[in-house]
Amino acid sequence: MKTIRKIEKGSPHCFARLRVAAYCRVSTDQYEQLESLETQRSHYDEYIRAHKDWELVNVYYDEGISGTRADTRPGLQRLMADCRLRRIDMVLTKSISRFARNTADCLALVRELISLNIPIHFEKENLYTAGMPINRVLRHFRKAFGVWLVFKYCTISLHTVLYNFYRRTHIVI
Repeated sequence: MKTIRKIEKGSPHCFARLRVAAYCRVSTDQYEQLESLETQRSHYDEYIRAHKDWELVNVYYDEGISGTRADTRPGLQRLMADCRLRRIDMVLTKSISRFARNTADCLALVRELISLNIPIHFEKENLYTAGMPINRVLRHFRKAFGVWLVFKYCTISLHTVLYNFYRRTHIVI
C-alpha cells in the first residue's frame, strides 16, 4: 500500500533557497567612492537577506580598480570561480558599467553565466538575463555601450587625424 506524506509549508523539503551573490565595483580609492562602495555592499546585503527564499552567498567587490579589464579584478574573478563551481544561482549588480567597462569582457562574462544557467540582474538597466536568448541580451548591451562606442570611435578617429596632421606639418629628424 502506498503512503502519502504531507510536506508542511516552510519545511526544508518544500523548496531550496536560491543562492544569490552580488558584485560591486568602484574605480578609484577616493573617500567618496569608497563610501559608495560601502553603500552598495550594505544595500545588497540587506536586499538579499530581505528575500526569505534567497540565501546570501557573498557580496564580491573590487575597490579602486578600473572596469576595463576583467582579468585584473580579483573580486570579479572570485565571483566567476564560485559560479563555475556551482556555488551561486543568481548574480545581482548595480549596472552594466559596474560589471564591466570593456564590451568584449562584459559579453564574454555574461555569455559564460548564461551557459552556466546563472542569471544576472543589472538593476539600473532593469535587465534580467534569466531565460533570455543571447541575441536579446546583445540588443540591450548595444544600447548600453552604444554611446560609449561612438565616443571611443570618434576619439580614435580624432587622434588619427591629429597625428596625421602633425606628421604632415612637422619635419621629423
